[in-house]
Amino acid sequence: MKKKKEEPILQDVNIKSIVVAIDGSKQTGQIISSAIHIAKTHSAKVYLVHAFSPVSELLGKERLEKAVAKSIEEAHEVIDQWAELMKEAGVKPEVEVIEGPPARAILSVAGTRSADMIIMGARGLNPLTELMLGSVSEQVVRRARCPVMIVR
Repeated sequence: MKKKKEEPILQDVNIKSIVVAIDGSKQTGQIISSAIHIAKTHSAKVYLVHAFSPVSELLGKERLEKAVAKSIEEAHEVIDQWAELMKEAGVKPEVEVIEGPPARAILSVAGTRSADMIIMGARGLNPLTELMLGSVSEQVVRRARCPVMIVR
């Protein structure tokens, strides 16, 4: 039996800029793996994005600054390890940590960076928020101006 030659993924699509959204959930490894494969296949620039929830200004200036700094530090704990893994695989992502609702942050980066594709997971870390507001992936799929790949 003759082995069929594997075709490159999305071979007829011009992908030069990819936004990869991660939140540290158990799907992150699969998201990163897919992003590496597509980025290498298309020699695409990758923007690795992690958004954290807005911090209330009601805390006062000093506590607000400390809370934002802590959120940024925690976000980098999530994103930096994955960025390093991508670099080891030959893909050098630009890391973006953003304060704000995740769907809005992902769409903002995609617009600013003229993304040809967004890669993200189907489920995040907060099921209660998802139940009340709808999933981040659903919001992104509905509002994105480029193809969105949902990794399960």
